[in-house]
Amino acid sequence: MRLREFDLAKGIGIILVVLGHFFPEGAPHWYAVIRQVIYSFHMPLFLFVSGFVYMHTRRDISYGAFLKKKVHRIVIPYFLVSFLFIAIKLVPQALSIYVKNPVTLSSFLKVFYYPEAAVSFWYLWALWWFFMIVPLLRSKGSRLMMLFASVIVAWIPLGLPDVFALPKVHEMFRYFMLGVVAYDYRNYLQWARKVPSALVYILFATLASLKFAAGVQLGLLLAVSGIWAVLRLSAGLVPAVENGRMNWLSSVASASYTIYLFHPVFIAACLALLKAFSIPLNNGVVFAVAAACVTIVSVIGPMVIRMISEKVFSKEREDSVGAE
Repeated sequence: MRLREFDLAKGIGIILVVLGHFFPEGAPHWYAVIRQVIYSFHMPLFLFVSGFVYMHTRRDISYGAFLKKKVHRIVIPYFLVSFLFIAIKLVPQALSIYVKNPVTLSSFLKVFYYPEAAVSFWYLWALWWFFMIVPLLRSKGSRLMMLFASVIVAWIPLGLPDVFALPKVHEMFRYFMLGVVAYDYRNYLQWARKVPSALVYILFATLASLKFAAGVQLGLLLAVSGIWAVLRLSAGLVPAVENGRMNWLSSVASASYTIYLFHPVFIAACLALLKAFSIPLNNGVVFAVAAACVTIVSVIGPMVIRMISEKVFSKEREDSVGAE
């Protein structure tokens, strides 16, 4: 079974992803600071959890069979959702309605080498690269060496072309490998669970202050402390979830992949509505309410899509069994 705190960390992480991706013109300075803090660790968190969960759930299957599963899980959804988003964006553009990050017909071709439909889809490209590499590392030692190599290489400016998410792969591979190695050596990391949560939160807040207030460069250290803080928070929420008081967070966590795929279209729709009704987002209170509403809609909307698709496919399976 998966560790419950890692599942809940995905739920917290995807809410932060959605909130961070809402950044309209006129956003107040305080929100820009919050967004910078979120961006310092939210995707490293996702990649760390992905690496850890990959190790926890891996099966003894051939490399080819594993990649085939990932094609169905990552590649096919990437192209289907990308084509859908581009088609959706073209409609309001043709009617001269505001669309953030507009597209053209050539965008249908660009998705084969660039996340044209939604910039956040670099994550899917990166996962595909990581899942092609890591299964080839058969021993703990080789995975540990790869972690060290990925940390060192991330500090070397390679000037990679912005295709196939290569710059993001270069930057983010270390966090996926950190999750992989954390699973390998999890018995040696039990001390991290015993540190008082308050100290972990203070550590993260201190590092974030040093980076964003004093300009100290703490990229990797800040990201790791953010991951640690979210894992401690999610571990503290486990009893509430198991007692049924926070089932919604568990539901969000289980739908995190669907939310990641579909939240851009909901944010785009909300931005268009806010612009159409001339909502004064330069007002701090109005902006806070708008950010909360957009985040809720962009989390719940994909969850509804997931629920409907599960019912439709479940009905189709039942019908096919009945026909047999």
